[in-house]
Amino acid sequence: MINKVKDLRTFVRGRVLLPGDDGFDQARRPWDLAVEQTVPAVVEVADAADVAAVVRFARVREMAVSAQPNGHGATTNLDGAILLRTRRLDSLRIDPAARRASVGAGVSSGSLQAAAAPHGLTGLPGKLPGRQRHRCRPRRPDPLAGPAALPRLRPHDRR
Repeated sequence: MINKVKDLRTFVRGRVLLPGDDGFDQARRPWDLAVEQTVPAVVEVADAADVAAVVRFARVREMAVSAQPNGHGATTNLDGAILLRTRRLDSLRIDPAARRASVGAGVSSGSLQAAAAPHGLTGLPGKLPGRQRHRCRPRRPDPLAGPAALPRLRPHDRR
């Protein structure tokens, strides 16, 4: 498996760690230490271009890619997959007027909350197909408003 990834470093700007490299075991280790993730490479991507390059690299070699910003979402089903660490993709912009957040793949939920709170806003992290934004809603949605009535980012319900 190491032969499949030995030239990965030439495709990305971010740090690539292979078995035997200093820091490899720490980089592949998930937050849940009871889970053993066996991977041939860990890539700490520098930007979106790195993500695309890793996906192309893996596709050509018929390998899987698994993204984990900081070790959450650990699984034992990674044998042979390239582990993508996105913690360096930490851009975060709050637009209070539009009640929207643009959140990088490495931003923690706590960082999002801390940035939104001064504006009286909160966000519920989750997937939003087709967009690179977190789904943001009030802490206690209005039970009379349907899902379509909720904007992506709203002021806290201050009851």
